[in-house]
Amino acid sequence: MGEKSLLFKVGGKFLSLPVRDIEEIVLYKKPTEVPGTGVKGGFFTHRGRVIPVFEIYPFISDKSGVEEGKDRKIIIIKYKDREVGIAVDEVVDIIEEGAESEAPADEDLFDAVGKFGENTVLFLNEEQLIKRMGGFA
Repeated sequence: MGEKSLLFKVGGKFLSLPVRDIEEIVLYKKPTEVPGTGVKGGFFTHRGRVIPVFEIYPFISDKSGVEEGKDRKIIIIKYKDREVGIAVDEVVDIIEEGAESEAPADEDLFDAVGKFGENTVLFLNEEQLIKRMGGFA
């Protein structure tokens, strides 16, 4: 039995992060952008805390933007004692890593590639994702 992961979509691709790293999932609210940072996203206030939130589609998809819609969420992850939000198009399910054929990924942003039904799932490497977002944490 493998570790449980949250399955979500960004730019039409299925991605996954370990459940153990997820603090909370909240409804999407447009972050306040900070000019000059060079990163898509901004900050939002949640329960009295200011949390940076990033759009990760530039690292994931060939599409030019996000799929606007009512299902958008912000996944708040804990990374090195800090909270970071990532905006996603849709939260799909909780899956178990290793449940389907899983293989090493060919890019450092992903730890592995697996299957969920007929769909390919990319298991994100949280540390590499944070580095690509500008090394916030």
